Amino acid sequence: MLADYILRGAKAGLVAGLLFGLLVALVANPLVAAADTHGHADAGTSGEHAEEGHAEEGHAEEGHAEEGHAEEGHAEEGHAEEGHADEDHAEEGHADEDHAEEGHAEAGGHHESAVSATVTNVVSVGASVLWGLLLGTVVFGVAGYVLEPIVPGEGAVQSALLAVGGFVTVSGAPWLLLPPSLPGVERAIPTDTGMVLYAGMMVAGAVVCLLSAVCYDRLRDRYGRLAAGTVAMAPFALLVAVGTLTPFGPATGSLSPALADGLLGTVVFGQLLLWTALAATHARLGGDDASRSATPSARTDAALSAD
Repeated sequence: MLADYILRGAKAGLVAGLLFGLLVALVANPLVAAADTHGHADAGTSGEHAEEGHAEEGHAEEGHAEEGHAEEGHAEEGHAEEGHADEDHAEEGHADEDHAEEGHAEAGGHHESAVSATVTNVVSVGASVLWGLLLGTVVFGVAGYVLEPIVPGEGAVQSALLAVGGFVTVSGAPWLLLPPSLPGVERAIPTDTGMVLYAGMMVAGAVVCLLSAVCYDRLRDRYGRLAAGTVAMAPFALLVAVGTLTPFGPATGSLSPALADGLLGTVVFGQLLLWTALAATHARLGGDDASRSATPSARTDAALSAD
């Protein structure tokens, strides 16, 4: 029944989401922190260069003013030196207090940084588990039950094909048009437009996967599996064509190429890991599950045999 499929998909999503969350916490979050640090460093360097330019102009003007005040300063130096002697002792006391306060501030900063990283990792794992549960329930639960009659193969093969369809719909098709967004990198199009295009490509990916499954199901008995599989791959060319023929300006950012490639590779690997874990766990939980006898195809076969 549908409830059995949803429960099985939720279990697969729980396991896959946990694995994905650990990857995010142990690998992705440190890379994002490094990217943020790199971005702040570049911004600080740019600000320092700008301030140095203004400072040089100010020094040039101060030079002319100091020449005029030089003679007046010699007359006042005698009186100032007497006052400085007393002030130096007071300043030494304040300096010791400042060093103590700086030590406490640094210790507090490290503690806050550690707490912030821990909270970020916990939130990341929790969000990943919820994301895995959602994907497992929708793709492997509801969609797996409804589309079971037209999804080729059985058992692990069906689980793998559902995972491929889910990956293409959620990530693969949108990435052809809009690559994964990275911290510190700005796209050439507005955020609202990017979200609309991303959602549109998700719909296009789902339609293409469904069309491919229908083509294979209709042509398999008449022309054989090889011919049916070849025709079923044709709709995916439409997605590639859309991503290739729709030009957008390159994204701009301050990340180094090595860091950007590392972040991009982590995002892609994370999604592949998530869907692979979903498919493997879903197939493992299936086995000789008696609930498969209640699938739509089994009910249809039973009805035809009775007739």
